[in-house]
Amino acid sequence: MIKFLFKMPPAEEMDMLGPLMNMCVLMIDVIGRFRLSSSYRDKAQQARVEAEAREFKKTIEERQVSLWKFRCQPSVVYVLMSPLASVGGST
Repeated sequence: MIKFLFKMPPAEEMDMLGPLMNMCVLMIDVIGRFRLSSSYRDKAQQARVEAEAREFKKTIEERQVSLWKFRCQPSVVYVLMSPLASVGGST
């Protein structure tokens, strides 16, 4: 991923951004044509797999913490009473 960050000039000097934007487009074209050798491609793929595994592990840990917090909350028990029980048992 490539990021280009610019400090915005004052409004009267905005025309200065034109050449910088052209440079960004040219850099994207140049980098897009660049091809990795097979050994570097394998290293990049391995790094992607490791990053994905770390992210997956992180989400598992977050879910476990969330589940633990949910289980530690006091639960509310609703008791359903029959209509006859509320009358007081009078016959």
